[in-house]
Amino acid sequence: MIKQRSRLVIIVFSLSLFFFWFRLAYWQIWQTEFLKTLFTKQSFQVHNLPVPRGKIITQDNYVLAGNQPAWQAGFNPKNCPEATEKIISKYYEYKKNSLAKALVKINQDKVDNLFASRFNQDKLKQATDSAWWQTKIDNLITRAKRSKTKWIELEIVTDDYINLLTPAERNCLVKRPTYLRTYTDNQIDGYFLGFVGKDRE
Repeated sequence: MIKQRSRLVIIVFSLSLFFFWFRLAYWQIWQTEFLKTLFTKQSFQVHNLPVPRGKIITQDNYVLAGNQPAWQAGFNPKNCPEATEKIISKYYEYKKNSLAKALVKINQDKVDNLFASRFNQDKLKQATDSAWWQTKIDNLITRAKRSKTKWIELEIVTDDYINLLTPAERNCLVKRPTYLRTYTDNQIDGYFLGFVGKDRE
């Protein structure tokens, strides 16, 4: 009886030791890459810091191109269902006002020449029409209300847009600081110095 118990204890101990070493080898050998990845995720964090592009100035320190602080913003409509329509409406109000300000700076007799080669004239007329903007608003609100929509990305905005929002609406936004390229003479500097489009080309 004692010998049988001793054998049983030895067998159980041996099996336990075998499974221990087998499990250890499993994690150390076969799961090495997984453990390295897990360690990296727990040990490192990546933060993208906005870096402004350098100013372009003339020899007499006249600024041709500079940077304006701005925000890359977006929001989850599911987190703020009551504020979604206001955020979108004010966003397009901001874009419409920005376009109006840009057009005011351009002499009316130069508008056709400036936009003819890059934009369809009908689109330019639509861009200054309230009905066209309302269509844009309605389309984005419809998209935001879809059950699958978890994120609405807004284009780069300035504090002019942020100031249109109420404190509750601002809390819905996720903002990341960035910069907008500005030119002293918007009519020629961008073409003369070069610019980055929305598609980075």
